[in-house]
Amino acid sequence: MRFFISLALLSLTVVCGFSVSVHAQSDAAAERLETGRVLFQRASYDSARVEIEAALALRKRFPEAHLWKGRIALATGELAIAEKAFRAAIGQREKYADAYCGLGDVMRRRKNRKLDAIEKYQEALRIDPVHAEACYNLGSVYRELTFDNLAPFGVFRPFYLSKGLEALKKTLELDPTHPQANHDLGYIYEVGMNDIEQAMPYYERQLEANPLHGESLARLGQWYFKTGKLSEGVGTFNRLIRKHPKIQEKVQPTLTMLEATLHLENRAYDRAQGAFEQFISTLPEKEKALYDDILFVAPDEDVRRYTELSKDRQAEYRRQFWKQRDADPTTVANERLIEHYRRVLFGRTNFGEKKFPWDRRGELYIRYGEPDDRQRFTFGIGNRKPIKGRTVLHPFLRCRRCPMRSA
Repeated sequence: MRFFISLALLSLTVVCGFSVSVHAQSDAAAERLETGRVLFQRASYDSARVEIEAALALRKRFPEAHLWKGRIALATGELAIAEKAFRAAIGQREKYADAYCGLGDVMRRRKNRKLDAIEKYQEALRIDPVHAEACYNLGSVYRELTFDNLAPFGVFRPFYLSKGLEALKKTLELDPTHPQANHDLGYIYEVGMNDIEQAMPYYERQLEANPLHGESLARLGQWYFKTGKLSEGVGTFNRLIRKHPKIQEKVQPTLTMLEATLHLENRAYDRAQGAFEQFISTLPEKEKALYDDILFVAPDEDVRRYTELSKDRQAEYRRQFWKQRDADPTTVANERLIEHYRRVLFGRTNFGEKKFPWDRRGELYIRYGEPDDRQRFTFGIGNRKPIKGRTVLHPFLRCRRCPMRSA
């Protein structure tokens, strides 16, 4: 009898000891996972990977660790490893919305797999209908399909556009402070549906959620420029700066652009030229060169001479070119040069969405000014030969919702 009691006590001791060991390993694995997550958020991917692998070594059945292994691989562009890890997570936890969302991210990055990505995001939402990340990513894929022209002859474009709007609006219901969804909705309305009035409230809400969102700031500024609401735009951006002082550096170029155009409209030419030149100085070199290049407006003979010169001599040639076209040399400002700046800005803003620096309409607008003023444009710009086959420019140049100003 004592033998059996001793045997039972021994067995219980072994079982308890094993259980304690398992729990200790489980706790250690959880700690390594948490450390890996923190390192991932700091973008220390190599160190994060070491911690996640250590967690998996301690605990084989650990779907959360497989999930984070997949996220690390996705962040470093290792799509095959990421897919394998996400599938391993699903194998250990069948209804795992985060892992299906991760699989969608993998498919989205692969060539011609966006429809597979949609399927994975939809599965994640079937498992967890309030999964904001899956909902946003679903909307983003539809947005990409809308603008990438992947559908044959654009047949499905309206469908993709509609589904994208639906998913992004649902994202904002789930997460009203989402860091990107408002901007994407604004972009779809502005570029996909040519409805800039509908787009603007979304850009404004995006800036309320994230005042440093550079693209929303730029598009809001472009809207004020396109619609001619310059004073309103200057007031709006000044209010934004007062409310969020940290955004001044990011906002200042757009604000200066609006101020320059407003000064020109008010015939304050000295202030307009100074503001335009300040705005241009903030642009990347590729953009800056557009405002400086006379090839868009010069007569053939000037173009021939200009292209034969060295860069240093080209700079002097440009100065003389604009000096000769100054309507009033007794003033500091060069009105024709200021008007050229405005036309280039107009061309980039209205005709440069799909092609850099602009499409054919932009080229014609910068050279000739207003559509109904083909032969006469401010202060004369030379005797460039007419473009063959274009006897009427107005229908070709018209920009919907973008009122033309006098050249």
